[in-house]
Amino acid sequence: DPCPDFAYPIQPYKDHNTSLASGSYGERFQLQSKGSGGVPLWVDRLTRSVQLEKTDTKGSSYGVATDRWELGKSELLNSSLNNDNDLYFQYGPSGFFNYSMANHRIPTFYSQPHFYGVEDEEVVDNVIGLSAPDPEAHAFHAEIEPITGMALSYAYRLQMNLAPTSIQAGSLTRFFFHTETLFGPLDNYRGKLYVPVAWVDDGHGASASAAAAWKASLGVILVAKNWCEVGFAGIGALLMILGIMLWASVNWKRSQRVAGSDLDSNPLMVP
Repeated sequence: DPCPDFAYPIQPYKDHNTSLASGSYGERFQLQSKGSGGVPLWVDRLTRSVQLEKTDTKGSSYGVATDRWELGKSELLNSSLNNDNDLYFQYGPSGFFNYSMANHRIPTFYSQPHFYGVEDEEVVDNVIGLSAPDPEAHAFHAEIEPITGMALSYAYRLQMNLAPTSIQAGSLTRFFFHTETLFGPLDNYRGKLYVPVAWVDDGHGASASAAAAWKASLGVILVAKNWCEVGFAGIGALLMILGIMLWASVNWKRSQRVAGSDLDSNPLMVP
C-alpha cells in the first residue's frame, strides 16, 4: 500500500525483511526447551528485532526465581567481526546500532546508556562528563522466569547518539571564508566521536501483584510437582528395599530347604 500523504517509504536496512516485525514485544518469551539459545525481541526504536542471551546471573523478584537475559554481544559487533551485521550498516566501532538510514540519513547511532558495552576507549574518552557505565543502571536486560518465559521485570535501555561531521560549504561561504567545508576538523574524529543526546528506559520493575498471581497459579503446581517427585522417589526407594528384603528372604528359605534335602538323601551325613 502507498504511504500516506505521498511520503516515500523508508528502508532502514539493506534487506527489507530485517525490519519486519518479529519476536517478542518484551513481556513474555518462548524459551527453548534445551540449552540457552537466544530469544528474539522486537525493538521499536531500532525498527528491528535483536537477540537476548541468557547469562549465568540468577535473580529473584518477590520470591520468584528468574534468569537474567542481556543484549547479545554479537548484535553490537562491527560487521567485520559479525558479517550478519553488514545488513544493518554496522561499520563503526562495536557497541553501536546504526540507525542513520531510518533517520533520513542523519548520522544517528544507538548504544546502551553511558556507552555500556563499547570497548573502544577512545570513543568513550572523547565525551567528557559521562560517569562510568554501571551494568545494573545501564544494561539492556530482562529478568525472565524460566518456566513460563514471563519477564517479571525488564529494562530495555538505549542511548541515542549523533556523529557530527563536516558540512559542504555553500557558494557564499566559499567566497567569503575561502573554505570548501564547515567544521572540517570534525573529520579527524570520524568513527571516534558520538555525542549522546538522551537515553530512554522502555521497561518496568517487578510487580508484587503479578508475582503473587504467578505463585497462586503456576507456583502451586510447581510446588506440588516438587513434592510429588520427592514422594515418588521415596516410594520407589521403599519398594526397592522391600524387593531386596523379599529376594533375600526367598533365597535364604530356599537354601535351608536344599540343606535339609541333602541330609535326608545321604544317610552317611546323619549322625
